[in-house]
Amino acid sequence: MCGINGFNWKDKAKINQMNNEIIHRGPDNQGIAVFNNVSLGHDRLSIIDLSDRGHQPMCNDEKTIYIVFNGEIYNYKELREEFCQDYKFHSATDTEIILAMYQRFQDKCVDYFNGMWTFCIFDLEKNILFCSRDRLGIKPFYYYYEGEKFIFSSEIKAILIHKIKKKLNPKAISSFLRYRYILEDETFFEGIYNIKPGYNLIYDLETNECQQIQYWDLNQLETIDTFNKQKVIIEQELVKSVNYRMVADVEVGSILSGGIDSSLTSAIMADLNNNHVNTYTVKFNEDGFDETPYARLVAEKYKTRHNEILIDQDDYIAVMNEYLKYKDEPIGVPNEVALFLLYRDIKKTATVVLAGEGADEIFAGYGRIFRSPFDFLKESIHNEDINFLDFFMNIYGYFSDDDLKLILKEEFYYDFREIFKNYMLKCPRDYYTKISYIFLKLHLPGLLLRSDVSSMASAVESRVPFLDHNLVQFVYSLPFDFKNKFKSISALKKSVDLNYNEISEINDIPKYMLKEIAKKYLMDDIIYRKKQGFPLPLNKWFGENYINKLKILLLNDNNIIKNYVNIENLKEWIENTENDKNFGLKLWMLYSLEIWLNSIKKKNPDLVF
Repeated sequence: MCGINGFNWKDKAKINQMNNEIIHRGPDNQGIAVFNNVSLGHDRLSIIDLSDRGHQPMCNDEKTIYIVFNGEIYNYKELREEFCQDYKFHSATDTEIILAMYQRFQDKCVDYFNGMWTFCIFDLEKNILFCSRDRLGIKPFYYYYEGEKFIFSSEIKAILIHKIKKKLNPKAISSFLRYRYILEDETFFEGIYNIKPGYNLIYDLETNECQQIQYWDLNQLETIDTFNKQKVIIEQELVKSVNYRMVADVEVGSILSGGIDSSLTSAIMADLNNNHVNTYTVKFNEDGFDETPYARLVAEKYKTRHNEILIDQDDYIAVMNEYLKYKDEPIGVPNEVALFLLYRDIKKTATVVLAGEGADEIFAGYGRIFRSPFDFLKESIHNEDINFLDFFMNIYGYFSDDDLKLILKEEFYYDFREIFKNYMLKCPRDYYTKISYIFLKLHLPGLLLRSDVSSMASAVESRVPFLDHNLVQFVYSLPFDFKNKFKSISALKKSVDLNYNEISEINDIPKYMLKEIAKKYLMDDIIYRKKQGFPLPLNKWFGENYINKLKILLLNDNNIIKNYVNIENLKEWIENTENDKNFGLKLWMLYSLEIWLNSIKKKNPDLVF
């Protein structure tokens, strides 16, 4: 895992400056390569082949192709043996495999990779920059493109050091408050984009043309086997994925929250590694939020070297502002700050950790939303005018459309229905599959970006075995009732009179396939415990006094958020929304937006708001 930088002109000082801006991603080594029309930079976090032979930018013997690479190609050994017998290697890195595969297969090389990646290859003979982002968007690749200027980096802050037009993207405020992430390839800054997951980008250095080309998408595989046969296949794929992600020349550990996803990952790791596994858990002193007793059950069963990291109110307040310097957008979820603290502590004993991200998205873990088509179909019988897009948009998100229309100034309110409509049309299947497609294509990249920033801030590589593309494709193709199952026939019948919230709480078994697989590894207390989703005790920490402080901050005439928000309407919204169970979280999101706007303004005084 590393940081990559570059642009389409010669400037040694500027590429070094970009490297220094994101050195936290790769503090082990820095490198640059400067040509007449290209500058490439790299910050290295040494994971495989720790020697100087892994230095980047790296080139082939003929010096016709150069690469800067961030990520891991897990099947690099198989690729080297099968396809690269004639290539003269100088290292044991997966980076050099990309060079060898590109030299043989050109842009089709990515079809062979199993891993997470962003990279840029400078092909001197073709005079192009060939850039790529992994299939599911685990690693970010930001770029600025305007006229004759092309700049890229692993983080936006390195792009912002250039003399470019800096303007806040007006769509971003609405997207952030509605979904806690920015939709598709846009960012908080106009003219700066993120390559879409599963896409390559080719920049022609002669014509200055820039084009994104999709190389991968989810497909519906034929799944005619029984549940038990499919369970065997899925377990094999998961074990294979975990095994791949344990390959490293540094210490590897596992985040262990005590939930089924991280517990199963940790258990499989322990099985594969004779119980020699470091595990890490966040600990809270507040009742109802501390998950360490569950994590300890797994740690004791598998004899892991277990670590508990205590986080309290003082830590959180102090670290939230510190974490902002790593963020190129507002903090979307309160637990990001806790993750940042967790990864910082992990760095003391490990450089690589496996995490459970992605399991909810592929195994239908968000029971309320994934069960919603059942409710919609009941409603549509009595109301022919209702459509699924409207139904889904109403339940997916945080701030409602009515909230945003009230709070935001008219020019900053955006309706993103067309984006969701297009993704639903790309998936001509049943409503359950449409939701899975949207979660994997739109929701998941936002989640992964938070994981990337919080881990790389401390130079820790987070690997996500549930997001092996082969595993994702298999699970995506399963019948929905393999993933989310009614508890019984009687539960199904009772559900006719319930809404999706009630069904999910009472009559469903979400992540059914995963839970059946987990029975081989985990105890029932872990498998069937109620999902918590890494909550933070914000109300207990801050109480009414803190809520009042947030109100004062947000309604202050000197704040920046007033550029986008109608303050009188915001005051009205606050007064009328206090009984909403999500009021504290929504207020926190507005607060997060305000303090981020302040921090980005201080660092970029020329930014147009």
